[in-house]
Amino acid sequence: MKNKKIYQIFLSVFMILLIFIISGCGEQNKYNELKGQVTQMMQEANAPDKEALPAYMKSNERTKEIADKKIAYLTTDLKKYEDKQKPITEKLNEMQSLVNKDKELAPDFATFKKQIDEEKNQHIQVIREAISTVKLTGYPSPTPQTDPWAKYSKFD
Repeated sequence: MKNKKIYQIFLSVFMILLIFIISGCGEQNKYNELKGQVTQMMQEANAPDKEALPAYMKSNERTKEIADKKIAYLTTDLKKYEDKQKPITEKLNEMQSLVNKDKELAPDFATFKKQIDEEKNQHIQVIREAISTVKLTGYPSPTPQTDPWAKYSKFD
C-alpha cells in the first residue's frame, strides 16, 4: 500500500515536470517563427514599390508645381512605410513577451530588434532627406536682382 502511494506521488511529480518541460520548448519555436515573419515583413516594407515612378519624380525641372508634387509623393511614401511598420511593431511586442518568459532568447532579441530599428530609421531618414532636398533645390530660384553697386564698380 505504501509503495503504491509513493509510486503515485512520484508519477504525479514526474508528469508535472514533463508538462513544464514540454510547454517551455514551444517558446523557442514561436520566437523563431515570429522572427522569420518580421524579417519577411521588413523585406517587403523596404522593397521599392511595384508601381513605376511618376514622370515628375524623374524630372529635373524646377517649377513650384513639380516640387509640390514630389513633396506630396514622398510624404505619402513615408506615410505608407510608417503604416507598414505597425504590424512589425506588434510582432516585435509578441516576441518581447516570449523573451520575458524565456531569458535565453534575450541576447538574440536585443540584436535583432536593434537591426530592425536601424533599418527602419535609415529608410525613414532617406525619405526625409529626399523631402528636404526637394524643398531646398526643387523650387525655382527667385528672379535675379540687379546689383545696386554695379555702376560704381566699372573701371573705364
